[in-house]
Amino acid sequence: MAGGIVVSQGEHEAGGIIGVVAVVLGGFLVVLALPGIIGGWALFAGRSWGRPFVMVLGVIHLINIPFGTALGIYTLWALLREQPPQTPSASTIQPSA
Repeated sequence: MAGGIVVSQGEHEAGGIIGVVAVVLGGFLVVLALPGIIGGWALFAGRSWGRPFVMVLGVIHLINIPFGTALGIYTLWALLREQPPQTPSASTIQPSA
């Protein structure tokens, strides 16, 4: 979008450069987000490797002050506390007669 604004002002070369920088930056941010997305999917799907994977990501986030630190502390707190017993799903509960 910024490239389009610059091009509308007559600076075609600068608009192309801004567009390339935006695509590279966006791709870099997607690559940085992939481990978190994969870890979240693994936790949601109940994969055995999801919990340790996300815990490692939480530890890595601790060095990103201030928001990463808060995210890392919350991640470790949520994954290290004692898990409540699993309740049966609605499909496995038999109606009483």
